[in-house]
Amino acid sequence: MIHTLFVIIGLGADSAYAGAFDEYCSILHSGCGSGSSFLEELFSRLGNFFAPLVAGAAVAVIIYGAIRLITSAGNDQGKEEAKKIITTALTGLILALAAEAIIIYINNFIWS
Repeated sequence: MIHTLFVIIGLGADSAYAGAFDEYCSILHSGCGSGSSFLEELFSRLGNFFAPLVAGAAVAVIIYGAIRLITSAGNDQGKEEAKKIITTALTGLILALAAEAIIIYINNFIWS
């Protein structure tokens, strides 16, 4: 039972639970792919889930920052705050768009 918990939360060693991966993979999603480790698959799925959410939120924050910039109407402090909001949101958008590449790079760096 305890090894099941470790595998589910990703704390188990990949080689020790290689046989159990197929079982959990079939429970979580069909067609996980053969040869990939549990943690590698977990991180890939998390990235695929959160990247569109972060990208959508970043676009919404960029629109919010643009509205704040337009409505600041000559207030220098308001303009600077709006620019910081937009810059931070653009950084988040770039990271969200690059999330899959970052995950693949880290997976190759750790498990290769």
